[in-house]
Amino acid sequence: MKKRYISIIKTSIIISLFIIPLLVIYINSGYNLAYAAYVEGNCVAYYKDKEKVTDIYNKILDKNKDIKINEGIKFERIITKTSSLNNYDSIVSNIKASLDKEVDCLVLKIDEINLGILRDKDRCEDLFNLVKEHYIRVNDLNKEDIINTSINNNIYYIPYRAYESQIKTPEEIYKVIKELDSSKENPIMSVNIIGIKNDIEDIKEDTTIKSTDEYYMGEFKVQELGKEGKRRIEKQVNITNAKVISETMIKEEIIEAPKNKVILKGTKNPIGTTISFLERPSRGAITSNFGARWNNESHHGVDIAGNTGDPIGAALDGVVNKVGYDSIYGKYIKIDHGNGIETLYGHCSSIIKGKGDTIKKGDVIGRVGSTGRSTGPHIHFELRLNGKAENPMTYMK
Repeated sequence: MKKRYISIIKTSIIISLFIIPLLVIYINSGYNLAYAAYVEGNCVAYYKDKEKVTDIYNKILDKNKDIKINEGIKFERIITKTSSLNNYDSIVSNIKASLDKEVDCLVLKIDEINLGILRDKDRCEDLFNLVKEHYIRVNDLNKEDIINTSINNNIYYIPYRAYESQIKTPEEIYKVIKELDSSKENPIMSVNIIGIKNDIEDIKEDTTIKSTDEYYMGEFKVQELGKEGKRRIEKQVNITNAKVISETMIKEEIIEAPKNKVILKGTKNPIGTTISFLERPSRGAITSNFGARWNNESHHGVDIAGNTGDPIGAALDGVVNKVGYDSIYGKYIKIDHGNGIETLYGHCSSIIKGKGDTIKKGDVIGRVGSTGRSTGPHIHFELRLNGKAENPMTYMK
């Protein structure tokens, strides 16, 4: 026992007298105690802090989860020159290089376009899901409402051998697709989505027109204001990328019923009053007035100048009761407005409406021309009450 203590004391004396001074000499001479780090059998770093190198290694693996590891990271205690110690960037680069092995993988081809190298079909499916999710968001759909999604393109998986550094992640390929799509008229990938969409829609109010002799023809009064309603609809949508191909209504719920607008339409005969109830058929100048002419003839209407092809608007609501041609009026159209009131539009180059058509004030019924007895393009416009010509200028706005 006494001998053992003597031996320990001798060893301590040797360490104190020889080894510790040598270490001090090394350190002071530009040498350091450090660790040599090995990844997959390759030395990747000389560094003092083993935990720091391990942390760098683990972070690289976290970002490259598909890398297959055989040996992992190992350390060996060494003494090395201070100048030989690695910095952070060189450690990262060396670890990545050591992990960069040639492996089996796939080239993904969509139709005629090579999108890049991916690890396997599972990673390709991850890419497809990223693209599908993009179009689900674009179309404002909820994931839980999706019935089916599919890729319409031709998909090719081409076996390949590549280094780990050449293999792209689904996110990297997705970014490339988005950049390419931004410069193309048609997206690279055609995604079909079938899902359920819920919307709130406005219901347009109807207009109810009631006839009344309280007002003159051409006069309208709003009796009741209308109001739009609202409905909740559920429909199945069939979408390709951002284009709706078809919609099928599944369910409808009225949230608020619309209220009809009620308009009173005057029917009282305005002839003989000062009411301006006629819309001017054209904005042209009056070139010939109503009444007697220089050759003792009577002009039964007014002539309004215009260019061939200019639109002719109806002066009042009514129904077309005659479309024809004669040597005086040329091509003409006549409208019955009720209460024995009619208007006629002559010398037309063409007639747009037909007999029996319902006309609203301002509707285009024909085009200005110079047919019949005419010296140039214009409209001959007449107003008649029970067949008797009246001066339309008295009632035109």
